[in-house]
Amino acid sequence: MDKRHQQIEEGKGLVESRLNVEFVDFLRKWSTPIVTLVAVTALAFMGWNKYSEYKVAARDKADTQLNDAERSSSPSSLLAFAGENAAAYPSLAMRARLDAANIYLSAAVRGLRPASPLNADGTPQNAEDLLTAQSRDEQLGLAAAEYQRVLDGASGKPEYVLHTLNSLFGLGAVAECKGEFDTAKGLLDRAKSVAKAAGFPGLAATAEKRLATLDDLKDLPRLLSRSEIPSYDVPKQPVPGPAVVPADSTLTEPSLSLEPAPKKEADEKQPDEAKPEEPVKPEPKPK
Repeated sequence: MDKRHQQIEEGKGLVESRLNVEFVDFLRKWSTPIVTLVAVTALAFMGWNKYSEYKVAARDKADTQLNDAERSSSPSSLLAFAGENAAAYPSLAMRARLDAANIYLSAAVRGLRPASPLNADGTPQNAEDLLTAQSRDEQLGLAAAEYQRVLDGASGKPEYVLHTLNSLFGLGAVAECKGEFDTAKGLLDRAKSVAKAAGFPGLAATAEKRLATLDDLKDLPRLLSRSEIPSYDVPKQPVPGPAVVPADSTLTEPSLSLEPAPKKEADEKQPDEAKPEEPVKPEPKPK
């Protein structure tokens, strides 16, 4: 029994020894690749986190730059931003181009160059900032070019449907300003269809409203500039002031007298009371 028990113990020890040798051999063979894989995985995870943080920071920086360009109201600044970020952030670049196009369109409507300084009464500080008919058409052309560029890049892409609608509305407004009402109608019809398909009923209603009032724009009177309005000399009316009485003047009007009115004599002479008649003395008779 003791011998058998001893044999069992020896066999158990041999098994444990063989397992230890196999584990050591396994570690010798695979420890380096496993450690390397774990290290590479950890480094890749850290690198991905850093890259994600970098992308977020870069997007935030681009948003800040775009906001600064929008506050400047400078089309050149907005277009410069669009050119620099067209590849990395196409949606921001399209937004910048739409903003620049809106500024050009607003300048044409107002008759002033973009970002023109104004006086307190609304007149431009520099007379050369007023647009002529030719320069107004140039502003409309610049606006149409930027709207069209956005439309070409956004059309047919669901993620840019709002850019598509904004560019269609903008091109329609340019056509209205030029008096090309048939072109404007086609653009607004297209905007209405795109808005309905994309699930924007409010924008579809806006397009429908603009279509309904399109004919009213044909008979609008032309706005005159200040120089075209004739001026009239209006005579100045005298402003009444307080009456000034000279010190040496004599007041003859009772209503203007500054002195108290003379008191009426309390005891005005009353008509004499009738006195009793004295008896008539008879004349003496002559002797």
